[in-house]
Amino acid sequence: MALSSNKDIWQTIESDDNLDNVKKQAFQQRHGNWRVQFSGLTIYCRDLLSFYMAAKDIFLRKIYSFETSKQTPVIIDGGGHIGLFTLFAKQKYPNAQITTFEPDEVSQLLLNLNLNANNAGNVGIVKAGLYTRNGKLSFGTDNSDGSSIYAEQKTTIINVVKLSDFVETEIDFLKLNIEGAELGVLEELGQKLRLVKELVIEYHGFPEIGQKLHKILEILDHAGFRYLIHDFDNETNSITKPPFHLGANTRIFLLIYARQLFEHKTVPAGNAPVNESMRLQPVSRLFGFDRGDPVDRHYIQKFLNNNRALITGRVLEIGDNEYTKKYGTNVAQSDVLNREPSSNATIVGDMAKGQNIPESAFDCVIMTQTIQMIYDVKSALRNAYASLKPGGSLLITASGISQISRYDMDRWGEFWRFTDKSLKSILDEIAIKADITVESYGNVAVAKAFLDGLALQEIAPETLEYNDNDYQVTLAARVCKPKTNIEYKTDQYGNLSINIIKKPSSAENKPIEVSETANIATDSNVSFKTPLILLYHRIADDPVDAQLLAVSPDNFEAHVKELVNNYRVLPLRQLLIEAEFGKLSPDTVALTFDDGYLDVLENGVPILEKYGAHATVFIVSEADKAGHEYWWDAMERIFFSKSDLPDTLRVEFTKGDKIWNMGNPNDRLEAHDELCDVIRSQPVNAIRQIIEGLLAWAEMDNCCLKKHKVVNTEQLNRLASSASIEIGSHAATHARLSALPEDEQRMEIRTSKQQLESKINRSVRIFSYPFGSYNDFTEKTAQLVAQEGYSAGIANVQANVTAPVDMFSIPRRLVRNWNGALFAKWLKDPDKNRLENQTLAGRAAMLKELAQANGAGSR
Repeated sequence: MALSSNKDIWQTIESDDNLDNVKKQAFQQRHGNWRVQFSGLTIYCRDLLSFYMAAKDIFLRKIYSFETSKQTPVIIDGGGHIGLFTLFAKQKYPNAQITTFEPDEVSQLLLNLNLNANNAGNVGIVKAGLYTRNGKLSFGTDNSDGSSIYAEQKTTIINVVKLSDFVETEIDFLKLNIEGAELGVLEELGQKLRLVKELVIEYHGFPEIGQKLHKILEILDHAGFRYLIHDFDNETNSITKPPFHLGANTRIFLLIYARQLFEHKTVPAGNAPVNESMRLQPVSRLFGFDRGDPVDRHYIQKFLNNNRALITGRVLEIGDNEYTKKYGTNVAQSDVLNREPSSNATIVGDMAKGQNIPESAFDCVIMTQTIQMIYDVKSALRNAYASLKPGGSLLITASGISQISRYDMDRWGEFWRFTDKSLKSILDEIAIKADITVESYGNVAVAKAFLDGLALQEIAPETLEYNDNDYQVTLAARVCKPKTNIEYKTDQYGNLSINIIKKPSSAENKPIEVSETANIATDSNVSFKTPLILLYHRIADDPVDAQLLAVSPDNFEAHVKELVNNYRVLPLRQLLIEAEFGKLSPDTVALTFDDGYLDVLENGVPILEKYGAHATVFIVSEADKAGHEYWWDAMERIFFSKSDLPDTLRVEFTKGDKIWNMGNPNDRLEAHDELCDVIRSQPVNAIRQIIEGLLAWAEMDNCCLKKHKVVNTEQLNRLASSASIEIGSHAATHARLSALPEDEQRMEIRTSKQQLESKINRSVRIFSYPFGSYNDFTEKTAQLVAQEGYSAGIANVQANVTAPVDMFSIPRRLVRNWNGALFAKWLKDPDKNRLENQTLAGRAAMLKELAQANGAGSR
């Protein structure tokens, strides 16, 4: 990439003395290829507004002006940008020896162009930013004067260098405009600050950095400087002008001018230690970065090197992929996870929330010094483990003894310190049947050195290698997920199943197939031998419930109480993890809800929370559209809540017309049920037209009864925020997937996940097939669900979970509006279809009574 002044790409502006015409043009068109003739100089820029603001301060207000009698003063321009200060200094002191630092590539090109255009010689350009150490840093660039290592969105990697490496002789003037790094650079410069005679620092009062002004002034005072503070003009920094409005997040800019006039002080006031071991301040608060490498890096790299054989295939690393590149073996794909978009992030997501974290995707996940920064550490580790492929490895390091990272604490928080026991206990809880190894590194000498901020290079190798388990500086854990193969099969009836074949962790070659009776209890005292997933829809008192979807709040509370008191009640996701690995525990239950009715939030969640139970609620992502009512609820309104329906209903079918007598309860029930069977397989638009036609025939409004309302986005977030609830997907429109072409099925499955994750800002991992019988989804449907990133597909097939476990056709059992005693009896009944059949048999009589009460049979 190169820029040339010879190409006719620049628009020239002849500036007046006060830059007024430049300002006017900048507000009309800020960005472009500008060539400004000003103050006898030719200056090229891309951002005219930034040029105006900087030129105004440097050339008109002269904020960096200084006086010296030297013919060849030595000047350091820390933060050169496009070279305006360097050109200003060269006008005043043509023979000045200037070193300018600029990390941004575009600014470097303009800087070179401007120096050449104005014949500015004896200028050394360092293509790096000033920082507390030499190396590289993530950097947010706006290709202007606002680029910073503290930007929220890091878009590139820059070189950084220590200022002390460039200060060997007397410096006549030092300019520091380094976007928030000024304190660290002054601290790193140390005693060499005495070589600086005069300086101007642009202080950045950024809330994400914390207040540093008092520390900068203390350093200047200690080094013998007299200083003053200025706040720019109203145009540059209006926030500093009265009336003041200073808040916690206010961003301010100040100029610190300082001139060395006094003798330096040998010891900062109030900091004289009694003896070295009782110092109140550490040697460094930068973990040793300013002196070399941090101590804990030795243990982190030792751990990763010992496990480099596991860093293979597709690897995910947090923040960057430095360790993947250094220790990886046969890495096929290197992914980087960041919470915010950045130049190196391949996945933007949140490990704690599971947002955008794919399941069963990675052969290795590397999380070094990360988990102490996450409050919900269990969720983060659970999601990281779930993202591993069968046989994949999770490599973790964490702090045991360490100073607080103030940078992290002030941005997103630092919450935890670990011991080998605490880390092992957490991992045992979230990684069932995994091979887990936890080790600790450190000793009392290393712990003291690390807390003091000493560098790795300052500690003897034999000291580093001595291990004392009572001083756990760094913890490291290796979690290896069991190896499984998931094999799709179709039985003689065309039903999809998935056979899980476990592979031994040893060198045996013969696969071990999970027995159909694996982990099935034989104790005669148990109610049911393998796990049971319960399916609810609504929690409401509803005398008109044509689909038998409603369970009254009183009955539901009796159900939950019975389950919590007498059974092992798990979140669905935990039950599925156990089932996937062949653990089919007796008397184990998970609760689910389909469709996302509002009464689940209003009536069901308080009961779940009261008893500490958990449920998964499957949401139709587009069901909250204004005035929406599920078509089966509209059918119920039409046929069972209207007393004055027309005498007959005539419907044209492909095989001929059919007429029902609405005065006959049997006909009314038959019309309802036959039309529901037809509607179920129609496309969404066709269903809408049918319902609108029936409503017009019945002379009814297209409204939605309160009892039929589903959660809107605000209510969905309230639902998702409950500790008792996980949100799953129930497709976008509740279409019968088996009736759709493959591309439309995929759109239903994919769109629902995307919409729900966008609404609740967390991952959606489990899919429930609309209607859910074996006729309502196909083998291809299940494959699409797996391909779109779900970990399981849940059906509405009346059965317990048994081996071999089919992760994309998990059965459930419907629960009806049974009282507590009947529900308890049903749980213990080996023939659970018995009560279901009795309930369905009573439905016809109930609906006929409703039809008769609303006019049928009275004409």
